[in-house]
Amino acid sequence: MSDIDLINALIFVMTITLLGFVFSWALVVQDLKTRSEVQIFIGSWFIVFSILVIYVIAFILFLPERLIFSTDGARYFWEMQQIAQNPALWDPWEAHGPGYNASAKMGYSYLAGCIMWLYGLSGLLVPMMINVTASILTAAAAFSIAYILSSRFQVALLTFFLVALHPELLYWTARIVRENLAVLLVTLMFYGVLKGTLCGWRGLAAYFLIAFLSAAALITVRAQLVYMLPIIFFCALFVFWRRWLVKPKFL
Repeated sequence: MSDIDLINALIFVMTITLLGFVFSWALVVQDLKTRSEVQIFIGSWFIVFSILVIYVIAFILFLPERLIFSTDGARYFWEMQQIAQNPALWDPWEAHGPGYNASAKMGYSYLAGCIMWLYGLSGLLVPMMINVTASILTAAAAFSIAYILSSRFQVALLTFFLVALHPELLYWTARIVRENLAVLLVTLMFYGVLKGTLCGWRGLAAYFLIAFLSAAALITVRAQLVYMLPIIFFCALFVFWRRWLVKPKFL
């Protein structure tokens, strides 16, 4: 790797770390009530993020590529490298580019390819860091959902750790796959619908917009999972009914 590539890689890692923290903070800020909770969450976020980054970098440096690529991973990575040459020539919705047509949508490949093009990178670091960021954002959204359901910071923080370091999510994080991004988008659908259902009319449109934008993005990643949106609406209405009409002690 040349000095320029190393500098670009460092800039990319710092940028995606900052964006990951900012978006995580936006997801949980309403659930942090005291200064100590803010400090604990920030410390926990950087600990988990560091663990995930070290984990994927270890995979890149010390393990053979055959353990990193899934069945479709080689195709995704090839798409990323081709898209990185000129993203304008590729259509992630129709899944085609110059002389190439795929049966599946290529939202994951297109996102990574655009980042590669922007930073002048071509290796495994970009898709791996996308997976890391998707995992930490999924955990942050799960933190907020757990807080809504339990009203306890300790439960929400435990959920954050359990989701971010879940064995299956860790397994996918170090591979070139769409699963981490798909899990994030499904979680954001649930987060948006649940928050919108409980926050009243003031924030209803904003949170429902998060849910529908996540569903739209999911079409380019794992289209079959969009069917979960009506199920999520049903679950959110059930929570609304339990909280405001039945008013149980545990919710």
